[in-house]
Parts: sequence; C-alpha cells; structure tokens
Amino acid sequence: MSAALYKVTPRSVFNRIFGDNMATDNNMKSATETYSGFLSWLKIGTIISVLVTVLVVILIST
Repeated sequence: MSAALYKVTPRSVFNRIFGDNMATDNNMKSATETYSGFLSWLKIGTIISVLVTVLVVILIST
C-alpha cells in the first residue's frame, strides 16, 4: 500500500476543489455582467438603507 505524497498548498487545494480551468472570454463577459448587476443592486440597497436610517433617526428624535 503506497501513498502518493505531494505538497499541499492553498492553490493546490483550490485547484482540487474548483478545477484548474481558466475563464474563457464568454465566461468573463458573463461574470462581468453579473458583477456589474451586483454592484448596481448594492448601490441601490445602500441608498435605501441610508434613507431608512435617516427616517428612523428623525422619528426617534421627534
């Protein structure tokens, strides 16, 4: 019974879990669109949170 020994690095663990494939152009386009949409929703959510916070502070102070 022989065990294969190899150096375990964070990169080797990542490659073992997610694969060693680089993103293709199509995948990068899709990822960029997804990230842009996420940032848009994040900005909208931040603005809404600030407005709600201001409203709550005004209601508490009166």
